[in-house]
Amino acid sequence: SSSALLHSCCHILQSRPRRIDEAATTKMVRISKQKIQQQNRRRNGAGGIVLRGTLLEKESLVGALGLLSVGLLLVVYVLWASAPEANLRASGSRGDPNHPNLNIKDKNAEQFNAVALDIIETLDCHKLLKSSSSSSNNSKSKDADKDKDDESEDTAVSRRRLNDEGEEDLPGPPGGNGDVDGDEDLENDLDKNEDVEEEEEKDKDDEDEDNESDEGDSSLGGGSPDDDYTGNYDNSDWKSPTAKHLFCLAAFASNDQKETGEWKDSIKCDATHSAQKSILELWSMARVELDQKLLLKVLDMSVETQRTVVKKDLNLWAPRDDTGLEYMVSHVNEESKTVDQGGLYGLEKNLGAGHTFVDVGSCLGTTSMAISLLYPGTRVVSIEAASPNWMLQELNFRCNAEAFPVATRPTIMLAGVGPVDSANTFARYTWKPDHVTTARSWTPQSEIKPKDEELAVKLRPWHSILAEAEITHDSKTNQAHIDVLNVDCGACEYNLIPSM
Repeated sequence: SSSALLHSCCHILQSRPRRIDEAATTKMVRISKQKIQQQNRRRNGAGGIVLRGTLLEKESLVGALGLLSVGLLLVVYVLWASAPEANLRASGSRGDPNHPNLNIKDKNAEQFNAVALDIIETLDCHKLLKSSSSSSNNSKSKDADKDKDDESEDTAVSRRRLNDEGEEDLPGPPGGNGDVDGDEDLENDLDKNEDVEEEEEKDKDDEDEDNESDEGDSSLGGGSPDDDYTGNYDNSDWKSPTAKHLFCLAAFASNDQKETGEWKDSIKCDATHSAQKSILELWSMARVELDQKLLLKVLDMSVETQRTVVKKDLNLWAPRDDTGLEYMVSHVNEESKTVDQGGLYGLEKNLGAGHTFVDVGSCLGTTSMAISLLYPGTRVVSIEAASPNWMLQELNFRCNAEAFPVATRPTIMLAGVGPVDSANTFARYTWKPDHVTTARSWTPQSEIKPKDEELAVKLRPWHSILAEAEITHDSKTNQAHIDVLNVDCGACEYNLIPSM
């Protein structure tokens, strides 16, 4: 029994520490798991950074540096992605530092810079600028050479006179008063020579006046370079700028205006300030409506001329040899002609504020201009089928913004009037640069000249054109409310009248 008791006591002493160690171990494992979980939660919630006092764990520091690197990469990418736009604002094109910024204060300034770059590339404005500078220098050189020639001729005349005077001063016959007689003869000869020279100069001046008169009588051709847009002079001469020069002038920025000063002095349209944005907008429209070859041709032959329309001086653009503009200007200025006689006067009861005038076949816009000036407040809708005429009409209104503010400017539409029951037809129009008012679809082949252009014009139903122009219908008659309709559209009447 004593041995059994001793064995039990030893067993108790051996088993007790084992139970204490197992409990302690379990508790330590549980604490370790909790700490690991806390650390994981801190890493997930704080982006991998775990603070212990004032120190950073090594793993957390590496994670923070990784996030910082990603952030820096994002910043660099954003700056790189926005660099072309910044470059566009600074240079006018993506990646082209040679084109400066236009002075246009607009939320779409980048778009205008892009349009300006397209103008410069399409019209090769830098080459045009060099050509103009060369022409100017050549002109100055010719003037200097002419002055030298005149000076040399004057010197030669003076020497001949001195020689003549020396011969006349020789002594007379012996015994006579040779010196006195010689002086008298010399004075008489000089007087005669001066009279002859004055008569020759007078005849020359009269001849020059006759020549200028003959040149000025030709309305739109054969004149001198100083006559509006008359005469066939070289387009590269800066003294006769074309519409190409105008658009290039609008595309160049302020720091280029020193070089283009001669263009600016020769062009009345304010392409660098008040009309700049409007001209750039027109370029965007024209690029869509005219193919590039036709666009370049029209711009190259179109020049600015000053004309008076209803007692208002305007600067109008038209082809250099055009006779149609002169005819239309004289027609709208005939105050003696009332509407019953084919004129524009006598419509005070029909036009004015709250009334609508529609001009079908408006050509360069002279009739629409006259109506706007004669009857202020009239809503004018100007419809033209030939794209070159449409573009020049737009240019004429935009370059005369003082007379035709944007708020009261006519609605100008490029459209041909087609059959009432079809919206997918077209016609071939012949556009004649020397008579733009005769653009029509039935020009005989015998009247077509090499410089004429054949245009494909899309025709639209009359009601579709009126709807685009926002001309409302009268509820009583169910007809479009038009107070005065002017139709001169080269046979489109056959489509228009049945549609009314």
